[in-house]
Amino acid sequence: MGVLADLEDLHQQVSEFSRLLLREYVFGDDVALTHQILIEPTAEAVRLISNHLLTISIGPDFIDSREVDISASISIGESVCSAHFQIQGESCRGDGGAGEEVCVIRKKSDASADLGVAVRFLRKILESLEYEADPLGGLAELRV
Repeated sequence: MGVLADLEDLHQQVSEFSRLLLREYVFGDDVALTHQILIEPTAEAVRLISNHLLTISIGPDFIDSREVDISASISIGESVCSAHFQIQGESCRGDGGAGEEVCVIRKKSDASADLGVAVRFLRKILESLEYEADPLGGLAELRV
């Protein structure tokens, strides 16, 4: 598989994982899921990000909401290739209002000189999360 095909396959894998979370957790009636591919150039590399955002409405028409952000990224440069995976979410206040504290639930990185190794690193993380009892670390209630 070529580089772009590998990255597209990885994006689809993260998309499927985010849809799995929608099926496995109780987020309420109003939840939006968006998928994006972002490209961010930096001084040393280009960062490709597969970003998946769950927006959970806690007020009418998403006026108040909290978010769970799932991202897998690969930075590619002349002498740099690294992979990063992160799940972060907003903690909900006791009064039901929007969270004010962002919690990093999962954060893993790998600095590799090889793009194939970086892609395999991210795939392994996603595969292991699919078998975890609570990949969101208590941020939301699991369906019974």
